Amino acid sequence: MHFETKRLRVLHVITHLAVGGAAETVIASCRMSHPEIESAICCGQTPAGEDSWDDLTDFAGIQVSRLPSLRRSVHPWVDALAYKTLTEKLRREKWDVVHTHGSKAGILGRMAASAAGVPAIVHTVHGWGHHERQSPQARWMFVSAERRAARITDRMIVVADANREKGLRDQIGVREQYVTVLPGIDIARFRDVVVDRGALRREFGIPEDAQVIGTISRLATQKAPEDFVRVASEVCKRFPKAHFVFIGDGPLRKLYLDDIKNAGLEDRMHLLGYRDDVPRLLRLFDVFLLTSLWEGLPRVFSQAMCASLPIVATNVDGAPEAIEDNVTGYLVEPKDVARLADRVIHLLENPKVRMEMGQKGLEAVDPKFSEREMVQRTEDVYWSCQHKKTSSVTRAYHLQKG
Repeated sequence: MHFETKRLRVLHVITHLAVGGAAETVIASCRMSHPEIESAICCGQTPAGEDSWDDLTDFAGIQVSRLPSLRRSVHPWVDALAYKTLTEKLRREKWDVVHTHGSKAGILGRMAASAAGVPAIVHTVHGWGHHERQSPQARWMFVSAERRAARITDRMIVVADANREKGLRDQIGVREQYVTVLPGIDIARFRDVVVDRGALRREFGIPEDAQVIGTISRLATQKAPEDFVRVASEVCKRFPKAHFVFIGDGPLRKLYLDDIKNAGLEDRMHLLGYRDDVPRLLRLFDVFLLTSLWEGLPRVFSQAMCASLPIVATNVDGAPEAIEDNVTGYLVEPKDVARLADRVIHLLENPKVRMEMGQKGLEAVDPKFSEREMVQRTEDVYWSCQHKKTSSVTRAYHLQKG
């Protein structure tokens, strides 16, 4: 769907390019952009200790400009400098669309774009920055900032309908502003993989006849890695040969390793860190497990489905839009370690159920979670904003608030 033939210039503003779903979306949007769209990235530096996808932008020839004052943590003076510097950059470079990603870059980026007179402002919610586990004061601060930013936003892309409904309940924008664009992956890369499973397991010291439960996640509060260890402890009581694999890393690494030691599971737990061969490593697993406390809609679900894996995950935010409960996996309430372990055990005890769920997951991926589909739907949003230079949606929002 194209409303114009004019070449669009789109600048993506994101806090950093650390490994994660938001950065993956931005890079895919630039790498696969339509010839009529010129895309670039503006971001801060990746925090120390976190892996970055900077090499992917170099390989793809994506233009990246750095804004050192754009940081994840809140700091009034540094944030003011980021706002001033970004506003000046946008005024000077005259982009047609500014597309912001994530909470911090989303607030500062939209304010700067509005001040600079950028014709169209788009924001993607990769999972809201506010959640029920925050203090009331912190949550109020985030919600208030999102409400103000929504008033200057033409379109808000959400990665799941659940994120839209949460935003509306918190009075962030109006329904007409929201567009759902599911996070896409390179389906063929994750699906069309041939490996010697026995050799792969030997590579990591895992017996060929072991039951393997794995995840792709971060060692961060949001992902509840301590529950991954607790589930492992329960499962290993029933399956003495079970092994657990964690692909990823993060700030809670030491605590995670301490939890493993305290549980006496050092010989069962494998921490692989950040990897660039995830499609291959998924073939280690019999079951995929995710213990998150909150999410947007993580790509790891569709990646696991491409590998024909049944999924056990917490029933948070967009999870039900990827996993059909009792069909492609099981959804469990967050922190319910006993039920998570029970569902994993059930799958390990029933190979036929495991295989059927995995096959149904594989059948559900394409084209629903296609990377190409994601990019095309996002570009349709850009063109629609250009077609409506004066956004009727934003006007409706002001009228509602007035």
